[in-house]
Amino acid sequence: MSRTRTTGEALYVTARDGRGVVIQKIHTPRGERLKFEAPRLDEVTHLDAVALESVTWQEPEKMAERALSADTEDSVESGTDWNGGTSELMIANEYGQVVLEKEGDDGVHVSAPKLGYDITLGVGELEWLTVQDHETFTEFLEQPFGPADEHDHH
Repeated sequence: MSRTRTTGEALYVTARDGRGVVIQKIHTPRGERLKFEAPRLDEVTHLDAVALESVTWQEPEKMAERALSADTEDSVESGTDWNGGTSELMIANEYGQVVLEKEGDDGVHVSAPKLGYDITLGVGELEWLTVQDHETFTEFLEQPFGPADEHDHH
């Protein structure tokens, strides 16, 4: 018996070139997570609300640069049906809350309502998230409530 279960519809984000990411809410023994699946890269990651909050205060330009590193020649054929799905997902725990809203077909707006940060991510940035390890989010969380300088607030 699986200790992880999915709930609700998936949110599909697709690029014009056929790349895409499937985002699905899951429940694990450690709480709610969002499962990010990048079929082209054959990668999956599960992120909690705090990890996703840390993404919201990253600079969009830096995230776009990081996305280029996920672009790989080694891709697999996706059998994903990109039709349907939901337009919004939300996860929370005692430390954080994140809302994802579909932005057209090729992007997702990620907001941390309690902290007042947000960012819009395209397929490339979402694919990049799927190949990150725990260390990336540890670095993001060196400032646990966002950038120390309020001028960085976006």
